[in-house]
Amino acid sequence: MEKTCVASVRGQILISDLIISMAVFLLLVAIAYEAYNRQTDRLGEWHTRILADDAMQRGLSAIIDAQGNPSNWAAAGYTPLQASVLSLGSGEGGGRIDSFKLGQLAAYFNSPTYYNATRLKMGLGYFDADVRVSEMNGTNISVMGAPPNSTSVVVSAGTRLAVLDNRTVLVRLRVWKNET
Repeated sequence: MEKTCVASVRGQILISDLIISMAVFLLLVAIAYEAYNRQTDRLGEWHTRILADDAMQRGLSAIIDAQGNPSNWAAAGYTPLQASVLSLGSGEGGGRIDSFKLGQLAAYFNSPTYYNATRLKMGLGYFDADVRVSEMNGTNISVMGAPPNSTSVVVSAGTRLAVLDNRTVLVRLRVWKNET
């Protein structure tokens, strides 16, 4: 019996199989890449939110609880730019606010010259902020900082009760970051 050579197509890859398998592989890589990017974005947003919440709590504490370091920074006429001023605060302790310190803090917070140094020494970090101290009926007593603009994203906000000149007041603080 004589053997004849017949070309067999078994086990050989065809061009169409190669193209389909490469397309499926690239699709899977693209899906994995997109999933990784979304997780990374979510993690970044979550981290920013935690930092903003901490900054908001530190800012409220600076206004209501902390006296600043040195504690006589307002009476001594120190500015936020001076190296001897380690932190700013308008609190007297026990949830009471010193009205003179609050006025000085508002003046520095609303000044373009002192704004960055003031927010850093209040513990706000790189977040921008605005503060409103108002009576219980909504009448503003002190407003610090400009409100966020259209490209800003408010990341955290908080409200606390305090006592100012023997009156109960609301202290509202919002922190945000500018989207570029």
